Amino acid sequence: MLNEILLRRKHKVTVDLKTPLNKIAVESLTHLFTFELNLSGLGFSLEQNFALVLAKQPVAVIDDLYKELIPALKALIGADKEYKVMYPNFPKQVAEADDAELWINAILHYISFGTWLPEYEKVERAPLAELSKRQELTLGDLEDLKEIFTNLISSKTSLAQQDYKDLEWCLENVEESWNWIPEEITFKEILAWISAKLVKEVKTEVLAKHYKTVTDVLRLAVSLSDGDISLAENTKFKSFSRKERRIIMSLLAQCSNLEEDMWRYREQWIRLGERLHPGEFKGQAFKKVQLTFKSIREEKKPLFWTGKVEGLIKSPEHNKDEMETLLGLLTQRPGEFARRLDKLLRDYPDYSDEIVESFSTVADKVSTPVLLQTLAHFQYRNCEDLRTVMPKGNVAKIQLLDSFSQEIGDTTKLRVVIINALDKQYSKRSPLGNVWIDDELKNFIIPFSQRSANSTYKSMTRGSRFTLTKANVRFFIWWTNTEFGCYPVDLDLSVAFYNENWGYVGHVSYTELENSSLRCYHSGDIINGDDFGSKGASEFIDVDLDAMLSEGVHYVVPQVYSYSGENFNQVPCTFGWMEREDLNSGEIYEPTTVENQISLTSISRISIPLVIDCKERKVIWTDLSKQIGTERSNNLENNLVGTTLAAYAMVNLKRTTMFQVAVLNTLARGKVVERVEDADVIFTADEEGIKKALDQNSKSSTALAQESRRKHKEPRIITQWDLDIFMSDLI
Repeated sequence: MLNEILLRRKHKVTVDLKTPLNKIAVESLTHLFTFELNLSGLGFSLEQNFALVLAKQPVAVIDDLYKELIPALKALIGADKEYKVMYPNFPKQVAEADDAELWINAILHYISFGTWLPEYEKVERAPLAELSKRQELTLGDLEDLKEIFTNLISSKTSLAQQDYKDLEWCLENVEESWNWIPEEITFKEILAWISAKLVKEVKTEVLAKHYKTVTDVLRLAVSLSDGDISLAENTKFKSFSRKERRIIMSLLAQCSNLEEDMWRYREQWIRLGERLHPGEFKGQAFKKVQLTFKSIREEKKPLFWTGKVEGLIKSPEHNKDEMETLLGLLTQRPGEFARRLDKLLRDYPDYSDEIVESFSTVADKVSTPVLLQTLAHFQYRNCEDLRTVMPKGNVAKIQLLDSFSQEIGDTTKLRVVIINALDKQYSKRSPLGNVWIDDELKNFIIPFSQRSANSTYKSMTRGSRFTLTKANVRFFIWWTNTEFGCYPVDLDLSVAFYNENWGYVGHVSYTELENSSLRCYHSGDIINGDDFGSKGASEFIDVDLDAMLSEGVHYVVPQVYSYSGENFNQVPCTFGWMEREDLNSGEIYEPTTVENQISLTSISRISIPLVIDCKERKVIWTDLSKQIGTERSNNLENNLVGTTLAAYAMVNLKRTTMFQVAVLNTLARGKVVERVEDADVIFTADEEGIKKALDQNSKSSTALAQESRRKHKEPRIITQWDLDIFMSDLI
């Protein structure tokens, strides 16, 4: 699991190295060549210095690494599965079959409840007629794991479920990881999660200093009950032990503003009170908490800060005195002030200067994630036809709203205020030195919310864009039946096509296996995933980007549907895609051509993993999940309107980019340099290209320059895959 974490996040590998041999042994070299050969078959290779280290190790070290690494790499890219399809000579077989043959095979498969498949002799396929790029694996160590752990715990935004799994593995298997927990934990959901672990491990002495509000304590109680720590969903609280109840009550006793904060989540606090039994705790310290629990059971809600602000905003008067009072209240809570700026500027256009001036006095007290989001909001406010809103906790409830009907005046002054506040906060962090920034990072979105992100081989942020390097794409899904299910699981892979104005052009799915004019083919509809733990079932769809463009298709939208009704989190299932030059060469599944694979784990029945822009040759990562929008069959045709709007909104999404954040950090705590070889920190979307450029520059330098470079520490390279670094140190 250690190497799985390092592979997925850093493309690094740890090895239990022994005393190196005096020289490279022939036997070790032979085993290393075999190792490299198997790695190349999966699309990986060992970095040169790493290979040299292994070449001087005993054979046992190489063999042990091989036994651990190959299965882990196969699992990451999906090569650990067998891909059984209806038409083994896909795509040529489907392209040449007549409609009657395809229709009869489908009917016979359906009436057998998915147990019958047509028997075809598999024709010998031509070898893969293309070279694929290899991902280099470098030597890592425990310090790399520590960096990942501390970055995730220090994140200023929400984490994905896979992040929490990685953290949990560290705590359970690496004893020193308990000492890696940083002094400050900024994001409250992470604080609640790690606090629950500390309570269970009887390491509670450090908790008190982290808890300032009762909502923080509520999250802890939710975390101990395995509930939704985002508080988007209600939690069924467990029966707490006496010790857990005392910890919760003690933390509440040290908090201020109890009554107002409890009223924000009144129903959850009432339910929690039934489990805490606050009246059982004696002593003056708990008196305030007991009175507050009694207060929230009353029906009449007192007028708190929020009520006063809402009353003033809704007031029909909108006079100067009310504005001064309102701004005075808002400056007490800078984060709330930032979130209400748009409404204030819309409702009080005559007081826009006063609003901006008042906000400038507290802007540097707003958290950097909120400042960045506010800056992006006003930068792109009028650039979106539809606003995309992803409710906290569940991206399946994605909402598409009309753009703002009411314009606001020039926001240049406000944006300058926000940039100055960011500069002030970033300047307090450790210096970056000389920095080189890759323009390509403009295509990658900052990870503000990873709560509902599916687990992927390469972690990505919704809205980010990746360049396609080959002319054809092959989508694939794999699944099995559920562990305790009585009925076969039927997942469907589909693709919809749109022109440049998002007009519907056509689709390929189980209802239409081929579109010859677009050269798009489906491998055959399978309705039975086979027994849990078995080889499973799979479906593929081939897309020819050149053919798409020639027929007026601009966007390609792959989709996965749970036709049999299970949510994806109930089914072992994955989605992935390959880039190919010749779709008829090589096996249907070729691991070296896999670009990414994701595990579908959302509580939903529709997944829209990505969109392809055929003209720009870009993949737009969406990772969207939706519930069915119709009572009819859950397929592409019956959900076309909803999925089209969702895909359109994601393609036109405007959010803060990694480039912007890198620039803001550099202006505050570094210096931009034009030459990459002069940089202490390099932000790039092409790590291997940068390493080769640095290596080539080093070799071509004079002896004096090479000596100077050796004394200078190697530059820190930060890529689009280093989400943990962006979430902790750069946001």
